[in-house]
Amino acid sequence: MQNATPAALACAAAADRLLQLVAITAARGDRRITHTSREPAAYEEGTAMPLVWGRKWTTRKLGFVADFCEICRRPQPFALERRSLVGHVGRLPIGATHVVRHQGRCTRCSTEMATEHLRYAQVARHKAASTHELLAATLPDHEQVLQQRLAVERVVRDDVDALSPAARRDLLARPFVALSPMVDQRFSTLPVDAWVGAAMLAFLALPALARAACRWVSPDSAQLGLLCGLALGLALVAWTAVGARRRWIRRFVAPRLTGSLGPLCVSSAEIEVVLGELRLQRHKLGSVLRVSDLQRRRA
Repeated sequence: MQNATPAALACAAAADRLLQLVAITAARGDRRITHTSREPAAYEEGTAMPLVWGRKWTTRKLGFVADFCEICRRPQPFALERRSLVGHVGRLPIGATHVVRHQGRCTRCSTEMATEHLRYAQVARHKAASTHELLAATLPDHEQVLQQRLAVERVVRDDVDALSPAARRDLLARPFVALSPMVDQRFSTLPVDAWVGAAMLAFLALPALARAACRWVSPDSAQLGLLCGLALGLALVAWTAVGARRRWIRRFVAPRLTGSLGPLCVSSAEIEVVLGELRLQRHKLGSVLRVSDLQRRRA
């Protein structure tokens, strides 16, 4: 150490000090610093569980109302929900409510619709025996509120060719606009369905099975089998996760669009025009939905 430069001596002293701090922290074991990638770091005493805070959306079911469903093309019962953006600590809601929104979920097709609580005279606690009774109780002025929309539906039912070009374009776009927020919300998180869950279970089992199979063939290749099983499991999870969005589109979105567009007798060219407009407005539905998805359902 006599020939060491001052810079080397300083580095060695800093390293020794760092080792001492690590040893002291490990010896105490009563204070840990936890941190998440999206939340600020937090200190928690006596536990290794990460303490996170921030804001999250919470949903509360308020009851039932009746309104017009753009997918069913007629009035339907809706489950009215209240969505609130609240602060949380450790995923437990706490503090003031920052944003409040209301949405209705059609009890027949499960399509969500943005709405306002003040639109309805009252909210029924239980679903009524008929849609007409629920409509009269929760939206008593429905004859005036829905008059124009119901008149258009009568024209579609009696003679769809009597629609003006502007009215037809509006009716073509309505189902896509109704489903677009659900698609955006669904695609904002990692999609997980039954196929992805099965792939995750396979990921846990494949390494052990591959290792046992390779050991049975050759005892020296057990480690190779383990690695092959891990690689195969990862590839299976990635493959199913990539296809989860397309499966949801074909299972949830395509059937509802096909049923809603059926009375209009739409052509593939008209659907392409609507999807092009959605893509221009940066709606994910315009990019992930294909005309062939709707044609397959109609066939």
